[in-house]
Amino acid sequence: MSPTASFDGLGMSLGNLARLSMAETRSISAENPDGARGGGGRSTEGLATGPARELGVGWKVRPCIDLAGHATVTLADIAGRLTFSDLSGLFSLSWDEATTAEIPEPMASALCQTTTPEWPHTFVVPRYATMGEYKHLPPANHFHMVQGLSPARLEYWMDLNCVLSQATWVARPAYLEGVDRPLPLLYAANGGENAAKLMLGKKL
Repeated sequence: MSPTASFDGLGMSLGNLARLSMAETRSISAENPDGARGGGGRSTEGLATGPARELGVGWKVRPCIDLAGHATVTLADIAGRLTFSDLSGLFSLSWDEATTAEIPEPMASALCQTTTPEWPHTFVVPRYATMGEYKHLPPANHFHMVQGLSPARLEYWMDLNCVLSQATWVARPAYLEGVDRPLPLLYAANGGENAAKLMLGKKL
């Protein structure tokens, strides 16, 4: 089976699991802060420099960042999970408001063992997306959370960069007064935000 131009690799489910596309994924993390292709495991300095000193390049030397209290660090100038579609030539962003959550220690340890136990883990709960929705749209074993970022500020960033919004959670209204930025008239006059951005994308 060869990749087809009609399938962009998004909206994966058991019904299209066998289909191939030309989609490519990128992961932004402590070891690959700019999301470069093949950038994971390329660091030579980090918290695991000692244990990995004789293993060479390719091991997770920088799986996490050690931060002092109240310190901040920028991993990348984006928020959420971005996906690029060759079909539209645009990025789309799956996002939701979220809060951190405390879970019982036995459960926390068990969950950490399913990934990399040495990594720092923070458990969060999406505000509007159900677990079924979140597993369907951003299919990954983790996601990135930016604290203190308002939905309106994120939406303005997506407007400026013509990024499609994937936040169509059933429980979230299309517009929240005082939370979302006002819908631009350009969007309202052209079938909605993503429809207008798809038209704009053809002009870029």
